[in-house]
Amino acid sequence: MAHTHASALSAVLVPFFLVAACDTGKTQTIYFEQHFTDPGLIFENDPPNSGQVDILYARPQTGSSYQLVPGYIEFIRSGPGDETGETGGSVHLLRKTPFSPTPRSLYYQVTIDIPYSSLQARPAAYFYIGANLHYLPVPKILQPDEIVFSKFALYLNADNSYQFRDTKQQQTSGTFTGTTQVTWVLNNEAGTFSYQSPAGTTETLAAGTYDIWINTTRWIREGSRISDVGLTNISFAYYNGSGAIRLTNFLIRDVAGILPLRLTRFEAEKQGAAVYLDWEVPPGSPFTSFLIERSTDNQLFEPLGALERDPAQTQFGFTDHDPHPGMNYYRLQLTNAHGERLYSVVREVSSGPLQRHLVVAPNPTLPDRIRLTGVSRIPEEFALFTMTGRRIPLSGQVHTTGTLDLFPAYVLPAGIYLLQVNDPAFLKTVKVVVPGP
Repeated sequence: MAHTHASALSAVLVPFFLVAACDTGKTQTIYFEQHFTDPGLIFENDPPNSGQVDILYARPQTGSSYQLVPGYIEFIRSGPGDETGETGGSVHLLRKTPFSPTPRSLYYQVTIDIPYSSLQARPAAYFYIGANLHYLPVPKILQPDEIVFSKFALYLNADNSYQFRDTKQQQTSGTFTGTTQVTWVLNNEAGTFSYQSPAGTTETLAAGTYDIWINTTRWIREGSRISDVGLTNISFAYYNGSGAIRLTNFLIRDVAGILPLRLTRFEAEKQGAAVYLDWEVPPGSPFTSFLIERSTDNQLFEPLGALERDPAQTQFGFTDHDPHPGMNYYRLQLTNAHGERLYSVVREVSSGPLQRHLVVAPNPTLPDRIRLTGVSRIPEEFALFTMTGRRIPLSGQVHTTGTLDLFPAYVLPAGIYLLQVNDPAFLKTVKVVVPGP
């Protein structure tokens, strides 16, 4: 099932401008959308709505799991594997209920992050679009090409970096770290159509082909489809490697009625105790509203304020009078009259003394290793305690990628532990969870 998306903003915290919406007379159909911001989210359901999947499953082997976290879904593996799923397990996401009405074009966006990866795996995971995609039990877990319109693979490296691979076109991307946005545009129409790219340019796409963009750069140009099938299902399978894959900001829609969305400038600067944001759009831009969002961890963003736009205006400003102590991350959500949304780049501003959280990833963690990200401390500055106060000896290894592995003196039984650091720049204690079998 799909829904027609219309702009709906929360209560405005700043003065409104009158709006005059641009309208092409076409309706934008959203087939699937999920940002993982609902604390009561039910993501797996039969039948699913436009924010749910039919199947979300981790094979029961040790080291294969998933977790819904505010702002993203995280898939975790802890060992090598193969396409049978017999070794190390596998994790699956499948939307097998066909999109309706049947799409002839798709504009598929997803944000990908690899917080850690300790084993090279090529490939580690696949993204699929096709018709009649289904759950495949052992010994075959990958979708067969005869039901796949297009697919691409994710390669994981042992240093937290990753690459993309299009096996049909025999092309491998450059190497990335951190977060990337992938935009997948697919044409199953009888002829060529035009679309607005993530870079704000107008592009054409021939029948039976697809483009793949990584952030604002086109990686695959008019790749030929694998099979002449529909665009009614999506699937994701993570079956090889050791690490975590985070996915968020799923948006799958048709290409009809799309207006160009482009932001020419977005800046953030500290002004006294406040932070001032200003941005600019080109004349004639179809944006009708802006939602200003803020985050303290560059992962989970919350609404801070909203503006509706007079179509003649091109420059805008917003003041955050009460930024959080430490680092603040800002972005804009831009919307046109058809409900199409685009996120700006993220701007960061430091406000006052920073007392950082220790970030344990994954958490729940492995029983023989605790990994911390974004720290440069030596292992001797950390101490691990049981909930009864008994200290557990630690050793450690510092990586040049900004991660630190702590190794308990013995394999930890299932339970909750307290990790402390002797550094006033950090909040001193974080809970570490070791899951049961």
